[in-house]
Amino acid sequence: MTAPDHRFETFLTGPMHDYFVSQTHFEVNGSWPYGERSHGVLGVLESYADLLGVSPDARVIADYLHLLSRQKIKGHALCPCGSGKRLRDCHSDDLRRLSQRIPSFMAKRMHATITPRKAA
Repeated sequence: MTAPDHRFETFLTGPMHDYFVSQTHFEVNGSWPYGERSHGVLGVLESYADLLGVSPDARVIADYLHLLSRQKIKGHALCPCGSGKRLRDCHSDDLRRLSQRIPSFMAKRMHATITPRKAA
């Protein structure tokens, strides 16, 4: 997604302002006001895990995103939580709620960021 307003002033009063406020908070209090994530892929996994409401396990996150990237989620698929149960008997309600918040095209993009590409 891109920002609707691309002016430099908006950048200064938005992300830069938030950055300096949080940096000042850290220097005064020794903690980050909005929490802290790891760097790189691990930070992305932590973020996706929070969004999905699952553990930061790469396989579980990838399985959830794979199902969310489909146009229709069928109940006979294996549940992405790793229980070995069918989706309809496990987390189908949770996955349907997530599919209302995360469009399939976005789930595909998210999945691509954590899945290694196959060599051609």
